[in-house]
Amino acid sequence: EKIWVAYDEPSVTFDVIDNINNDSIEKMILKDEKGIDIIPDQIYFYPKKNQLILVDRFNLNSFISNKIFIVDATNNNLIESFSFKFISAGPFAFNENTGVLYIRDILGLNNKVFVIDINEGEEIDLTIENSKGIGTIAVNPNNNEIYVTIPSENKILIIDGNTNKIVDVS
Repeated sequence: EKIWVAYDEPSVTFDVIDNINNDSIEKMILKDEKGIDIIPDQIYFYPKKNQLILVDRFNLNSFISNKIFIVDATNNNLIESFSFKFISAGPFAFNENTGVLYIRDILGLNNKVFVIDINEGEEIDLTIENSKGIGTIAVNPNNNEIYVTIPSENKILIIDGNTNKIVDVS
């Protein structure tokens, strides 16, 4: 059993922890297909496929990110990467029942949640109208609902994961 840890500050190194002894067993540096270091913002372990899903924090050459990386959790090899039209990805939530990522626009300027089906490599922009910035995102895989906080408005939006439409605001 392993735990993969990305650091809060931009770092190309992340740790693999043995969750039995809580010891660091490996320091990893992953590179994309062009040899550029991947700086993961978050790492999600996808147990159904024994894969890691990483959203690159930013590219060291352009200081923006628009890539998602799928890594084999057994040998830490890059399986594939996807380029999307988001400019700077923030924290994400993943529904492992559907294989869909919900990524917050880190700049908050576009008021978007990027919805990405990693099985199909498809992207949908979910624009949150009249919002002044998106906070956190969480997924309930049991009912396929996505919860998006809007801190400036003290609201939580509920999105139906089947339609990717806002169904409730509280």
